[in-house]
Amino acid sequence: MKKYEEIQDELDMEEIPIKIVSKDKLKVKTDQGEKIVTRKDVENFNLNMLSGFATLGEISGDWRMIKDIADTCKYVFERIDDFDK
Repeated sequence: MKKYEEIQDELDMEEIPIKIVSKDKLKVKTDQGEKIVTRKDVENFNLNMLSGFATLGEISGDWRMIKDIADTCKYVFERIDDFDK
């Protein structure tokens, strides 16, 4: 998306496997393939420390990896919001 090209360039330079689809959707590359993560997914991030399992939209697995993805997506959404101000 041309509007967020500057943010996407930063992600690409830092080799962060996230592509901005729209203001509310990101495409994340994981070991499960490419998955769409929405703002709602980030807000509803589910972490179960006792089981060591976490979910983020369609992505699930080891809580550390999923938490890192959730935190990175949250950062990207914050950058998008700052850009839109």
